[in-house]
Amino acid sequence: MEINEEQMRLLQQAQLLQQLQNSQQSQPERPEQGPDTNFFPTDPDYQKGDKPIVGVVGHGFVGKAVERSFVPEVERFIVDPIYNTNIDQLVDQNPSLVFICTPTPTSDSGKIDAADTIDAILKVIKLTKAGVVLKSTVTPDIIEKIVRVIDQRGDHHRFIYAPEFLTERNSEYEFSNPEFLVYGGIPASVGQLMDFFEHNTNVRMPSAGNRVQVVHPMEASFIKYAINSFLALKVTFFNQLADAVKEESNTCNPIRVLKAVSQEPRVGATHWRAPGPDGKKGFGGACFPKDIAALTRYSDCFSLLEKAVEINNEYRKEYDLDEREIAQKIDFGKNDDQEDVEVQEEQQLDLFNEDAA
Repeated sequence: MEINEEQMRLLQQAQLLQQLQNSQQSQPERPEQGPDTNFFPTDPDYQKGDKPIVGVVGHGFVGKAVERSFVPEVERFIVDPIYNTNIDQLVDQNPSLVFICTPTPTSDSGKIDAADTIDAILKVIKLTKAGVVLKSTVTPDIIEKIVRVIDQRGDHHRFIYAPEFLTERNSEYEFSNPEFLVYGGIPASVGQLMDFFEHNTNVRMPSAGNRVQVVHPMEASFIKYAINSFLALKVTFFNQLADAVKEESNTCNPIRVLKAVSQEPRVGATHWRAPGPDGKKGFGGACFPKDIAALTRYSDCFSLLEKAVEINNEYRKEYDLDEREIAQKIDFGKNDDQEDVEVQEEQQLDLFNEDAA
């Protein structure tokens, strides 16, 4: 039987998981008394000795926002094909902390392609003592499998899932001035990471205590997808509201109605414009369509999201795709000739289960 490119990538990531689990047999048991993650000291003296290295894997708009928040004294090593750098070179630098910001595009099955992300996480966990902070958007089932393998090594304290809520246009400012943060990891490690941000970056933590949520990594994934999907629903509703108001165009101003509704505090003054900032109706770009597709492929509980996708596809199919939509394989239902989705998904699950058993 011939193996297509996507199946080959899944096989490769399964082999990495197998190698990681095999190596666990020879690993000494780690003490239970607390994490030994090699994060930066809370008050580093940059004038003495070697400077610790921080790695950033993936230098798109998220990776750039992370890296450009570092104070000038922080030594950094960026892994990205555009710089001809790779994970093996980062490992040679013996990093103290690594941020994984790799893209997770939509695969032919509608799920995310996380092969590069998994590869980066497992190599850093296996070959270094660095703390690993995942920024990429990854579904709960993949997070569960990553956490399971890391836990079996006794390295759970070295992994934090901290998904981002950035817009590409204002990513650097929003990363350094967050209004809401989610950290999926054990509290002690999250505390070390927050110390790193305080002493080694220009990031200002939210002042309100409930704006920083510390949860399990799988919960962090659900939270990330839930927020983006809810905002996409909001966009869809306001577009339909605008359509309804326009039917009474002699007496009603759609913009005035939409803006007034958005001023009600429970509704919130974001994602109400129709058309949106891109001049198009509905939601587009790389994030909302990709995240809804991944969430509805992950679970069949989201019939409301599926209906919103149908409505949005009607809005967006009249527009040309932009570069990021093409890169993420988003087509707004223009091409329905998918491969056998269920077969591909079962193959992915089987590969993970074989290696994690």
